[in-house]
Amino acid sequence: MPKIYKIGITQRVDIIDKYHESRDALDQRLINWVRSSGNIPIPIPNSLVSISPNNQLQPDLELWLKNVNIDTFIL
Repeated sequence: MPKIYKIGITQRVDIIDKYHESRDALDQRLINWVRSSGNIPIPIPNSLVSISPNNQLQPDLELWLKNVNIDTFIL
């Protein structure tokens, strides 16, 4: 039986002015493509990443990645 991989997928940010929202977005075709190969797609929330130029450590992201145990990534 082939190994099933957890594949982390980064998302784009869509700004919805009408609702004053920033949303993570991911094309459903990419999710379907990963699933069709027998693997598990894991969208990575952008809110876990600090965009501060002085912050090289990413404790929220690092903890999340450790707990989710992703095998590989699609950027």
